[in-house]
Amino acid sequence: MKKINVVATKYAEALIKIAKPQNRLDNLAEELKVVVETVLSNERLTKILRHPSPDHKDKEALLKEAISNYPLSETTLNLLLLLLKKDRLTLLEGIFLRYTKLVDTLQNRCQVDVISSIPLEFAQEERLRAKLADILQAKIKLNVKINPKILGGLVLHIGDKIIDGSIIKRLFMLRKELI
Repeated sequence: MKKINVVATKYAEALIKIAKPQNRLDNLAEELKVVVETVLSNERLTKILRHPSPDHKDKEALLKEAISNYPLSETTLNLLLLLLKKDRLTLLEGIFLRYTKLVDTLQNRCQVDVISSIPLEFAQEERLRAKLADILQAKIKLNVKINPKILGGLVLHIGDKIIDGSIIKRLFMLRKELI
């Protein structure tokens, strides 16, 4: 597993070196997202592309046909063809995740996963974003998810840190104190 992470990171770093001078960091991230979410989420297609048959020309033609509906840059196309040639298409999602983290770091952005029991209003999201931006000194991108099981409050995932301000957590802590 660690080797996959290292290899995915190397590819992601190479993509950064290509995209940064062209001022295409975010564009390339969007293209990779499209490929991961749409093209490679097709199980039948990925099964064929990952099959160990030696005929790469057929696989290449199939891949090009699958992505023909999407306006992808030459960089993204070359990456896909390289991964196909080296039988490393399984790394694409890891490359995408590493790449987006590296781009966020370069552009001083922070992704925060927010779990709420109910949908947040726009004003609440903006206050939370402003408060986090002030604390973290970064541009904040909120990924809000709804989970009614937390009963109320918020759970924040910021990188590898978790801030649990949910009611279910408070009830659990109160129960622990009472016992």
